[in-house]
Amino acid sequence: MIETVTSNEIDNEQVPYGYKKEHVGFIPEHWTVKKFKSIFKVNQGLQIPISERLREPGDNSYFYITNEFIKNRGKGGEEFYISNPPKNVICSKNDILMTRTGNTGIVLTNVEGVFHNNFFKIEFDRSLLDANYVFYYLNSAYVQKKIKIFAGASTIPDLNHSDFYKIDFLYCDIKEQQKIASILSTWDKAIGLKEKLIEQKKEQKKGLMQKLLMGHIRWNDREKFSNEEIQKRLEMINRGEVPSGYRKTKVGIIPIEWKIVHLKEKFDRLTKKNTINNKNVLTISAQQGLVNQGNYFKKSVASENVKNYFLLLKGDFAYNKSYSTGYPYGAIKKLKLYKEGVVSPLYICFTPNKKNQCPEYYEYYFEAGNFNREIHAIAQEGARNHGLLNVPINDFFNLYIIDFDVDEMIIISNIISTSVYEIELLEKELDELRNQKRGLMQLLLTGKVRVKV
Repeated sequence: MIETVTSNEIDNEQVPYGYKKEHVGFIPEHWTVKKFKSIFKVNQGLQIPISERLREPGDNSYFYITNEFIKNRGKGGEEFYISNPPKNVICSKNDILMTRTGNTGIVLTNVEGVFHNNFFKIEFDRSLLDANYVFYYLNSAYVQKKIKIFAGASTIPDLNHSDFYKIDFLYCDIKEQQKIASILSTWDKAIGLKEKLIEQKKEQKKGLMQKLLMGHIRWNDREKFSNEEIQKRLEMINRGEVPSGYRKTKVGIIPIEWKIVHLKEKFDRLTKKNTINNKNVLTISAQQGLVNQGNYFKKSVASENVKNYFLLLKGDFAYNKSYSTGYPYGAIKKLKLYKEGVVSPLYICFTPNKKNQCPEYYEYYFEAGNFNREIHAIAQEGARNHGLLNVPINDFFNLYIIDFDVDEMIIISNIISTSVYEIELLEKELDELRNQKRGLMQLLLTGKVRVKV
């Protein structure tokens, strides 16, 4: 059962029944305000040069927990191990870690190994404090805000012991802590299930896109073929064999009535300079496409003079030749969020011409990576420079793409866009769940909403 303090009482500076006023605000009368120093003890981890790290586990070695581990968690990044570390830098799955430098304030638990010097291990009396409650409290908006302030806004933020110990902790009975943690854990489970569903939908969309865009599955297959016949066709294509009704081309195996054309037959190159001095500098985001650079990086990384940049209008495309995670040959994105914007002259820009009656199809074609095979043929391995592929412009526009009946293109695009829309709705639901949890955390961890134990 939950009891709520009305916002009117708090807004009017009245002390609600069962509450008291402290320097942090109104808190339940049986709660107390303690400094982190009185309840927590922290120690930093171990900094080991890369040359002394093991790439494979060995005798008395431990997994090395670093900021890179957090960044690449679940993505199959490189792992390191440390041999014969001191006991005080070893953590178990029950321990709580928090980053103290770099991306400061990330709270980590359920990991084991040796933690890097960038982390604090936070120890406390578990007869007085519930570990799950501590985890949520460290993630609260109040604590995270304090950490960001104390760590500073330098290039590499750094939180020291003494500043960490200055933060206030709202202490309540451990049974109430456990009840609060249990409620928040329920929300975490709902969020986890929604995240899992979204990942499943994305994988389904990825497979669907590849098969539809290349014609390996046709939109009306069910009317003509059995499931067994469709599956047999897909298995043949996966083996590099050409099924009946298909042919092999430079871009892969496609339906026999489809054809391949040069990119320049469907798109015109854009080289219009920013003579209007448009300040909406764009960059490519894997998830959102072409987005405002300032919003994406939280700062401008463009030069002050952007008159030499290319001007894009809504519906135009831009190719960023920098390779990144998920985009080994760079990314091609369509401008969808703004009426116009500008991109660095390092980008290759192009727009659909009059022969291109379904640019939406090609948006999905590029996103699915179907153009990578062609780019690979002109981007030599030795031509990479600081993550930037050397792609000759004339060669780029002479690369091949698929062309076929526009009505089928539109049907394919609509099928894929329905799948994209479904994922967007799920992501909005996920954001709402996260927002609700944040709001509930704020109320529960400050005692504005009480639980009955």
